[in-house]
Amino acid sequence: MKFLMIYPNTTGASRVPLGIVYLLTILRKQGHSVKLFDMTFYGVNVNNNYVDVRSKNLNFKGINLTPYGVIYKKSSFEEVKRDLIEDIEQFEPDLIGVTISEETSPTGFLLANVIKKKYPKTKIVFGGVFCIANPEGVISHPAVDIVCIAEGEVALPKLLQKLENGENITDIQGLWIKKNDKTIVKNIVAPLISLDELPFLDLSFIDDRHFYATIAGHVYRMTYFGTQRGCPRRCAYCSNQIFLNVYKKNVKGYIGRKMSIPRVIDNLVHLKKNYDMNFFQIIDDDFMLRSLNDIKQFSRLYKEKVSLPFWIQAEANNVTEEKVSLLKDAGLIAVAMGIETGNEYVRKKVFNRNTTKEESIHAFRIMHKYGIRTSGNVIIGVPHEGRKEIFDTINLVRKCQPKSLGVNVYVPYFGTKLREYCIEKGYMSKGYIHDGRTPPLKLVLNMPQISAEEIDGFVRTFPLYADLPKKYWQTIKQCEVLTEESEKIFDSLEKIYWELAEAKGMNYDVPGFDYDAFFLKRQKELEDRESKKTVSSPS
Repeated sequence: MKFLMIYPNTTGASRVPLGIVYLLTILRKQGHSVKLFDMTFYGVNVNNNYVDVRSKNLNFKGINLTPYGVIYKKSSFEEVKRDLIEDIEQFEPDLIGVTISEETSPTGFLLANVIKKKYPKTKIVFGGVFCIANPEGVISHPAVDIVCIAEGEVALPKLLQKLENGENITDIQGLWIKKNDKTIVKNIVAPLISLDELPFLDLSFIDDRHFYATIAGHVYRMTYFGTQRGCPRRCAYCSNQIFLNVYKKNVKGYIGRKMSIPRVIDNLVHLKKNYDMNFFQIIDDDFMLRSLNDIKQFSRLYKEKVSLPFWIQAEANNVTEEKVSLLKDAGLIAVAMGIETGNEYVRKKVFNRNTTKEESIHAFRIMHKYGIRTSGNVIIGVPHEGRKEIFDTINLVRKCQPKSLGVNVYVPYFGTKLREYCIEKGYMSKGYIHDGRTPPLKLVLNMPQISAEEIDGFVRTFPLYADLPKKYWQTIKQCEVLTEESEKIFDSLEKIYWELAEAKGMNYDVPGFDYDAFFLKRQKELEDRESKKTVSSPS
């Protein structure tokens, strides 16, 4: 059968969508013809590009990726619709899939409407995080026929197989099916798949602009890779709890799964060899959940067989000196860790986090001892947090001293406990959906203790408060309100900020990595690509 997958990414973030790639890889291996329609580089929402906004707010120093071929078209939505219809006309899919997060769901629904209007008999299946968090809302949409309510690696292949054989599809676990009479068949989740059973990723579906990104002041050709699924924590703001809730009725015990270390290494060797990767981002929520024996085996085999720089995410209370030492020797150059808040009440009662301030400070010290480039993430704009509580977080960041900082404004995602609390308190409407087409890093809650304008001010100045000496604080405060004069002050402080950031190790040069040769190689690839286009174009 022919299957078309739509990736309605309007956030401006270019990244390899692993879930999509796994699904398309599995379907192709089963003999189906597959195609991906990727909105990322249409640049429909280019003025609200998530990466550019973060760079402007001093979360990291942006690097121009245009010389590496990462260019956004700045298209209109009409152009997207035209190209989508053209792809459908040429490919003639038997089934169309749309993968959505909460941010991309409004665009996904718009595209589904376009498809249904022109091809009313074509079945459309929706999947992704938002479908797991809000299956009732998704299946109720007129253009949606089927919803995948959990992981799709089992359910989607069964759906295509049954459609191809002309069999009944209403009994497939993991899918909710809208019948012709509009009644909904709600099946239970499909069995969990062993991560070792997943195939090697086929990245031939992916626009190679997704591969070029920055880490620690340099550009690399990289991809994400996950070695674990599931997180044992129950942070009130995090969508991980949604997955646990979906499966807990049908699966006994903790559902976290780990890929075996030999299989992890085989996957990374495959990606390095077949797609010329020179960097890996391991996107497990907490790679340090791995046992010491796992870390020892990974480090030994990674150094022996992969030998590329890599990045991980870690939770501070699982960081040990022995693990960090091993990973550093294997090639670890950078880590992202959640600081989240420096206020005890917010940490315990609002966020439901167990990691203490002391554990965070200690973990960052260990990373810095071994020369690991650190990034710390914080969340502001939450219930029971005012100016004082935000400064508690600023002061904790000053003690952790991350090399760069990710300042996030709380988003009340569907299915999370903190969202339910915000609705109960009247801080937001029950039906609110976070639309990725809107400007990022904006407060969406209406709370008595702090305003949206105040949060805007902290988004703008948080890194300055966290990094500059306290003698600058009164000057920084002037920049919280945007005026012509404060813009001039901000510009002068920004210069000081970047000087200090570079001095403390914001950038990291990988020993032996030839950045100039890598850049020239990419330039040659792009030139050859343009030459082929010119030759193939009609005169």
